[in-house]
Amino acid sequence: MMTKKMFVAVAAVGLLMSSVYGLNAAGEKKVDTNADTIKMVVSEVALVTFEANPTTGYSWAVSGESASKVVQILSHSYIPNFNPKHFVGRGGVEIWKFKALKKGKAAFTFNYVRPWEKNIPPVQTRQLKFVVEKIK
Repeated sequence: MMTKKMFVAVAAVGLLMSSVYGLNAAGEKKVDTNADTIKMVVSEVALVTFEANPTTGYSWAVSGESASKVVQILSHSYIPNFNPKHFVGRGGVEIWKFKALKKGKAAFTFNYVRPWEKNIPPVQTRQLKFVVEKIK
């Protein structure tokens, strides 16, 4: 049986390693959202976050999925910012989860748009390039 002190020590080491290596509890790589190129190895999972506020009608839409043979989008979700007073209209982050499938390069373009508005340019556009290497 693990003692309380040992559990605290193991938990502290886990937190330290996750902050040093940019990994969360599930072993997923947290990516610097300001980076234009994301380097991964095959089978690695990366989380990319974008600030968003769906109360305005805007959300991030992705294009360039032809690269999905190299990098696959696993999921996409929204998490509101902490809001203790339950203010209406608070923003949050959209989290995109990617998995590296095989060695190669891929690119995705993200457009911050209102999905129902056609022929209107995005408010923001971000392009992310992925470079996937084999596991060493």
